[in-house]
Amino acid sequence: MAKQRLTDKTIASSVSLNDIVHIVKTGDTSQNPAGSSFKATVSQIVNTFTGDTSVTGFTFNNTSYDLSLSQSDGTSFTENLGILASDIKVTGGTYNPITEEITFVNNSGGTFVVTGISTTFTGNTSGSCITDLYVSNLYGCSPITIQNSIQQTGSTATGLLSVSFGNNNSVSEQYSFSVGEDNISSGDTSFSFGKENISGGLYSFAGGYGTKIYNRFSYGLSTDSQITQDFSSIFGGTTNRILETITSTPPVLSQDNSIFGGVSNLIDTGVKDTIVGGQSNTIRYNSTYSGVSVDNIIAGGDSNTIDGHGNSAIIGGNDNTINFSIISNNGIFVGSEHNISGGGFDVIIGGSANTISGIQLSVVDFGNSVIGGVNNRILTGNSSTIIGGKNNTLQSSTPSNNITNSIILGGENLVGSEDNTVYVDKLNINTIGGGVSLLNLGIDSNGNVVSGSTFTGNTSGSCITDLYVTNLYGCSPINIQDDTIINGGLTATTGLISSSTDSVLTIIGSGNSTSDPILSVQGSSGELFSVTDSLEGSLFSVNDISGLPILDVNSDSTIQMGSITAPSLFTTVLTTATGGTENIYSLPTSAYTGGFFEYTLVGNGGARSGNINSIWSGTTALFEEFATNDIGATTSGVTFDVSVSGNDAILSVSAITGTYTIKTIVRSI
Repeated sequence: MAKQRLTDKTIASSVSLNDIVHIVKTGDTSQNPAGSSFKATVSQIVNTFTGDTSVTGFTFNNTSYDLSLSQSDGTSFTENLGILASDIKVTGGTYNPITEEITFVNNSGGTFVVTGISTTFTGNTSGSCITDLYVSNLYGCSPITIQNSIQQTGSTATGLLSVSFGNNNSVSEQYSFSVGEDNISSGDTSFSFGKENISGGLYSFAGGYGTKIYNRFSYGLSTDSQITQDFSSIFGGTTNRILETITSTPPVLSQDNSIFGGVSNLIDTGVKDTIVGGQSNTIRYNSTYSGVSVDNIIAGGDSNTIDGHGNSAIIGGNDNTINFSIISNNGIFVGSEHNISGGGFDVIIGGSANTISGIQLSVVDFGNSVIGGVNNRILTGNSSTIIGGKNNTLQSSTPSNNITNSIILGGENLVGSEDNTVYVDKLNINTIGGGVSLLNLGIDSNGNVVSGSTFTGNTSGSCITDLYVTNLYGCSPINIQDDTIINGGLTATTGLISSSTDSVLTIIGSGNSTSDPILSVQGSSGELFSVTDSLEGSLFSVNDISGLPILDVNSDSTIQMGSITAPSLFTTVLTTATGGTENIYSLPTSAYTGGFFEYTLVGNGGARSGNINSIWSGTTALFEEFATNDIGATTSGVTFDVSVSGNDAILSVSAITGTYTIKTIVRSI
């Protein structure tokens, strides 16, 4: 049979473990130096792969180039790597620091030299300035000193030793700093940060957004505010201004002013003036007189103005004004639409639209006070006072003179024109002394108290039309023979009203809802409780020791409780929601800053209850709702919302479909 190569044979269709294959054992050289031929079954070959085999060690003979390897199965083998005998390898080398060269030695004994090796970097000069230097960490062996200005890409720092970080910032003067975006530091040793701020004065500081400082030693941290005066500050708020508008030669120095927060407040040519919060308040120079407004304060409130000289204060309130203060040192404390004009050491406390003024600026009025009330006026007065009441006036009968040391106590439309006089509308003396009367008192045609004659009695023929007494005593029980009408107050220290019929006491009012209350309960310190003769507006109220209401029930179904400076409101509302949005209740944002609503919701086979807490400021309202699980069908299609619209905060409800009845308890403060 002719010899046939293995690669020419046909591949078996299948192989079993008992089939025989041809193998060559390279380790057996009995037949041939290259190895000996044997037969083996497939199972013998398979058994050789039952476990992993790994190299456990090796040795290399660098003379014969034999590589001997030991295996984990106890076997070993040797491979000759003589092909490596002709390779050139570096076996060593030396470095010469003088010539800055490295001499390498190879395995054949030859050498070669590498030049151009530099010593350690110790620095450079402006002539060899490094254009780009990338590092991850920068350390200094001592404090790192930066000799020039620093600027980030997109910003410029042209001032000496200045720094400009962020985007599109500009620093043009020495020792100045800017960080953020679109800021300008153009004053020496100035600082700007945030966005679109300008620190243009020496040692000025501008931060926030759109704050502009143009004068020395001034500080602004706000939004869209501006300072053009030295030594002035604006902290917080928005659109506030401290401006210098005097153009006289030489100019009057205007500085050391401050605005703390608020919106659109203005100090115009003042010195050491301050506005604390509030909105649209103004301290302005009065051009009628030389000089500036000095040491004035407006603390909060809205649209208040101090116009003129200094040492005056407005604390809170709305639309109050102190102007043309010749002597100054005037004060308005809360209230609305008050005015002090001329003079000094005058004060208005609370109330509304009260006035202290000098008719002529040459007349000095000072030391006057208006405490509470509405539309009360002191015109050219000295040390005079109006306490409460409405539309009362103190004015000398001679307009060029002051009215001095006079007082109006309450009442309405009273006019006082005499010095050293007390004016009252109705006088109720609660406690009478126990001494013996030396003379009786009467009232003359001008309303003054005068001495009178002794009264012994009278008959029906000389009936007394008007009788004014403080206390009325009876030697025996006093019998009133006819019907009695009491137009004024009825006061009793101890009393009992009884009747054998069901109607013990009936009080019938005059029908005039603008008069005094139909029923007033007076305590030792003032009115405790009152009921008005009207079914509109305030129905009845309970007062504190100062006479201010702490409980007021109104005809619009609302109840106001608590301090009059921060009253809380209580009412209930019934609303039907049908496939749309319905307003449940509106609260004026000028009077209240938060609302608390508790509701029950029934309709379309479902019911739930919940409460909503809300807060608002300006045009922003936030609220959070807490609700029970539904009873019956789901009520998820009914949602509530609290929002600010115009001058009101509104609670509204929206229903996708169906009809729902909503009962709401409204509380606000």
